[in-house]
Amino acid sequence: DLAGVWRASTPPNMLRPTASAAAPLLLLLLLSSQTLSTAEAYSLQVVVRYPSSQLPAGATFYLRGSGCGLDWSNGVEMAHSERDAWTLNITVASTDVGSQLQLKCLVDDKIWSAGPNSVYLLEADADATITAAGGEVLVAPFFQSNSGRYYYKTNVYSSYFRNFRDLVIYLPPSYDENPYKQYEVLIMHDGQNLFNASTSFQGVAWMCQDTLDSLIMNERMAEIIVVGVDNTAKRMDEYTYSYDPSEQVGGEGDHYLDFLEATVWPYVAGTLRVSKAPGSVGILGSSLGGLISCYAGWTRPAVYAKSGCMSSSFFWNSEDFNNTVLLRPGPAPASRGGGRNLFYLDSGNGHSSSACTPDDEDDCVQTQTVLRHFESLGYSLGTDVFNYIDAGGQHSEAYWGARFFRPMLALYGIPGK
Repeated sequence: DLAGVWRASTPPNMLRPTASAAAPLLLLLLLSSQTLSTAEAYSLQVVVRYPSSQLPAGATFYLRGSGCGLDWSNGVEMAHSERDAWTLNITVASTDVGSQLQLKCLVDDKIWSAGPNSVYLLEADADATITAAGGEVLVAPFFQSNSGRYYYKTNVYSSYFRNFRDLVIYLPPSYDENPYKQYEVLIMHDGQNLFNASTSFQGVAWMCQDTLDSLIMNERMAEIIVVGVDNTAKRMDEYTYSYDPSEQVGGEGDHYLDFLEATVWPYVAGTLRVSKAPGSVGILGSSLGGLISCYAGWTRPAVYAKSGCMSSSFFWNSEDFNNTVLLRPGPAPASRGGGRNLFYLDSGNGHSSSACTPDDEDDCVQTQTVLRHFESLGYSLGTDVFNYIDAGGQHSEAYWGARFFRPMLALYGIPGK
């Protein structure tokens, strides 16, 4: 019953965009400085795709925004160019280069789409055309849902480890409503602990769905798909890339990452509407899951562009990640021509102070050592490496779930929000 959906809605809280290097942009539009210098303007086509069958009879789309002549007060009517598609050509002037373009569509200029704005950076490049998206900006709105859902893919087999495990997959609010939208994917470890208290360690789950739904519907982060991968009895081997003599276990981490890429990813990419753009896959975990996530982001940067490393076990094998792995070539930071790869590091400290002391648990001191190493390599705090110390935080699911919003804002946050 859509009777209560298609009514005039109040505008979302439109914040004026601010410079925020910490927040990733959803798309990078590369504009030719040569083209703009001669023609002084370029026509950029915005395309809204939405099932016509779900709209009221005779309804059409309008576009509001900031940049390229758009504003938030009055929409511009779009042309219904084909089934399920509405288009509008906007002018990108030379003065727009270097600025943000924010877009939001409305039905009949009255009903606001839900979720975050579409945000783009207009950046000059040496090419003579708009190279991203073929000169077309695709907006895939949603209106009818305020929560996502999760489901299970059971008994996924690893031929190397000779074991089975389940996947638990979160689909964001728009997924079932708009079949034209594609999403970035975040792979998370210890899937049993993410969404469901009945399967989690000691009965405490992160409840990731609540955090994601809230951030998305309050326009603070982009919609993403989350793929939770259950751990197994071989967790300590699978989540560590080297053998630790003091623990007398470990070293199968690369085979675990191979399993994610050769078995889990083909299912995800072949079943779900995932973005194929570079930099669209992230990885996140806690404890040993944080360690393998940082390792994956550093050693496989072409695969994992965003790494969330919560309470990471950087003590492993005499702090091998800091003392060995970070000495190997890794992704270049923004200060050295890179910047596509982002790392989030956090830890608790078990006491009320926001500082770390040698007696702290949760690898607080080791995490700060890794952070300083990232900075020495050219990474900039708040730009491509992020850090949080949870005062009083402990090494447990309850604390990771409570601060899960922090890596989501760092890695997937909306500029200005």
